[in-house]
This record gives sequence, structure tokens and C-alpha cells, in this order.
Amino acid sequence: MLIYWGVYFLLLILSWLSLYRVDRNCKFGAYILAFIVLFIFCGFRGSGIGFDYFSYKEIFFSIKNNIFTLIEPGFALLIKCISIFNSFNILLITVSFISIYIKFRFIWRYAPLPFVGLLIFYTTLFLINETGQIRYGLAISLVLVFFSCIYQEKKKCWMWLLAANTIHYSSLIVWPIFFFYKYNLSNKVLIAILIVCLSFYFIDINSILLMVSNAIPIEHVKAKVITLALDTDRYGKALGINFSLLMRIVILLGFRLLLQRQLVPSKWNLFFNLYFYGVIIYMVFNTNSEFAIRGSGYFKVLELIIIPYFVKAVSSIKKKNLVMILIYFYSGYSLWKIIGDKDFATDYIPYTNILFN
Repeated sequence: MLIYWGVYFLLLILSWLSLYRVDRNCKFGAYILAFIVLFIFCGFRGSGIGFDYFSYKEIFFSIKNNIFTLIEPGFALLIKCISIFNSFNILLITVSFISIYIKFRFIWRYAPLPFVGLLIFYTTLFLINETGQIRYGLAISLVLVFFSCIYQEKKKCWMWLLAANTIHYSSLIVWPIFFFYKYNLSNKVLIAILIVCLSFYFIDINSILLMVSNAIPIEHVKAKVITLALDTDRYGKALGINFSLLMRIVILLGFRLLLQRQLVPSKWNLFFNLYFYGVIIYMVFNTNSEFAIRGSGYFKVLELIIIPYFVKAVSSIKKKNLVMILIYFYSGYSLWKIIGDKDFATDYIPYTNILFN
């Protein structure tokens, strides 16, 4: 368990030092070091580290041996290409590098305090996605490239989203943003939508999902939706009004305040709309945690660049340190929820690494 806290305190120290004037080359060098640490930590992890480790190992050798496996075509193609090396570890190394590199690049480009974003990334996403649900983590990274492309108004940005769809079908939920991401919603409309979304806490979304499942053209997706909607005891328990929802609302409203006070670039209204859509998904699908958490995860990842702006927005160094202390508690609590859980932590402790065994 100590290694997990060791990485946490490394990122904590780097995030605190980044509050002060540091030579940009030194900062970039430390950032590269952090990337190397997390890449080696994840890509070269030993057998059994990560709760989906053995499931993905079985998928890898099934596809390698041409045994039919119900998996997204993009990820199956990736496995087929890598299977020529006959090494499951090569798959982990490849996926880890791509997924972590994209997130690091996204944070460096958009977060005003990149090390703050890294600390949040490590404690809230890294262990779950990069060392666990690796398809989902890779899909999130591809969606981040898509977000960056529409922010920069590049043509054919939809191709990145299509690529994410072939890695994890849950990313299909991102497509509706094309209808609204350019809008500048008023505060009244914002509050009205949130109030409407609260009504879904009294509606069983699983019944609705079962009704619309027949209209889903992709059999794999259709089967998954039906399974998750029916087996709510194992997969999709109701979330209710919880701490995560309250945090998302606070971050959303705080982000709105930053925009109104022009403390973030006006073009960031795009990221606000995307994050807001993620909150809507979380609320609408709250009676099925699997849909709520997976669907909103593509937008919750934007907290990696939003939260650092809360630190930058305050004026004095004392206030910045106070906000940082709150972030340290939040990130530390998030890490403890993973490695402190007796059932969950069995897939992470003791940590092993193939480079040092």
C-alpha cells in the first residue's frame, strides 16, 4: 500500500511547488518524470494488479487464438496486431502509454496548474481506468482528443469520437453534444434543466432503457443495455443524492462563476457545456449506477483542467494554499476509497512490477 501513497505524496509535493514561480524547463522536466513514473507504474504492473486484469488476459489470448469474443472491433483489432508478440504485457504497455500520454498532453495544454490536474487524475481516474477498465480508460483518452479538436475547431474531429466508439461502446453517449456544445446557456435555463433532471430521481430509468432497447441496431450494445437494466443488484444500483453529485454541482456552479467573472477564457464555455452534459447524464441515469458513472465519466474527466482554475482564480498565496488543502483532502479521500476498501483493494495490494521482480 505504501507505493500508492508514495506516488500520491510525490504528486502532492509537485502540485504545491507549482504554486510558486518555477523555471518552465524544470517544471516540464518534472512533468516528464511524473509521466514516466505513472507509465511504468501502470504499463509494467505485475500479474493480477487491476480488477479486470485476468478478464483482459483471457480476452487477449482468445482473440489471438481466433476464438470468438464479444468485444468492440477497434480493441479487437488492436489485440490482433499486438498478439504477434504473444505477450499480454505488450498490450498493457501499449494501451497504458497511449491512454496516459493523451491525458498528460491534455492536462499540460489546458490546465493552468498541470500538477494539480495530475494529482486529481492519479487519485480519481488512474487506478480505476488505466489499471482496471483499460478499454474505458483508452476510450476516454480518445474522447479528450475529440474535445481538444472541437475546441480548436479542427475539421473531421468526429473521427476521434468514432475511434473511441470502436474501443468502448459507452462513448456513443458523447454524440449528442453536437446539438448544443456551442450554446451559451443563461443561468435561468441552467437551473431549470437541473430541476428537471432531479425528477429522474423518482423515475426508474431501467424501465425506459428496456423499452428503447429494441430500437438499438447494434446487437452487442442492445444485449449490454438489457443486461445492465435487468441485473440492477449486481451492476446498476441506484445512486440517490450522494457526495459525488454534490461535488459535481459545486464544481459546475463554481465553473460558471469563473466564466462570468472572466477568470477563464471565454472559449471555455465549450468545456462548461460538456461538463454540464456530464452532470445531466449522471442525474438522469442515477437509478442505474453503471450507466450514470460510465456515461458521465467522459465529461467528469474535465475536472482535471477545471479544478486547477479554482486555485489560479484566488488572489493571494494564502488563499491558494487553502484551496490546495481542500484538494489534498479530496484527492486523498478518493485514493483511500480505492486502496482502503478491503474487497476492492485485493486487486491492487500487494503491488508488483515486472521490471523489478
